[in-house]
Amino acid sequence: MQFDPVRYPNDFDIKLKPTLGIVAREVEAGQMTQLMGMMPQEYHQVSLLLARGVVEHTALQNKAELLQTIDRF
Repeated sequence: MQFDPVRYPNDFDIKLKPTLGIVAREVEAGQMTQLMGMMPQEYHQVSLLLARGVVEHTALQNKAELLQTIDRF
């Protein structure tokens, strides 16, 4: 694509930042959530660890409060 040389005298150097890391985080959180659902009740400590991992991967505003609540159990 060519730009108007008068309006844009310099060519642009565009650098893309791929979102593969974001997608990987979402897939990982989904897998941990599914694993939590399959855990028997006897393994509640493992479910809490998985829940902590899911919360750590989020951008929730109250993330610190959720992590503190999980740590209490």
